[in-house]
Amino acid sequence: MIGISEIDLLILDEPTNNLDIETVEQMVRGINDYQGAIWVISHDIDFLSRINITQGFKLSEQTLQTTTYLPSTPEQYYRELLECHK
Repeated sequence: MIGISEIDLLILDEPTNNLDIETVEQMVRGINDYQGAIWVISHDIDFLSRINITQGFKLSEQTLQTTTYLPSTPEQYYRELLECHK
């Protein structure tokens, strides 16, 4: 027997580009209320630090690796990402 279930996965690629502040605020609230998994690709550190991220990833040497720091600690997070490009 094969069972099929719905997957609760939301994929967002640069979701805050070209949005006004009010719309970003609504998006943050909606994402934080969302009960499924979310894959977010964004350069907006303010946005990333305000959503409930529990896991971060970086590309290093063509490999996806887990980050030690999350966007809620911006200085450490940026430092770690910059280390990938040395």
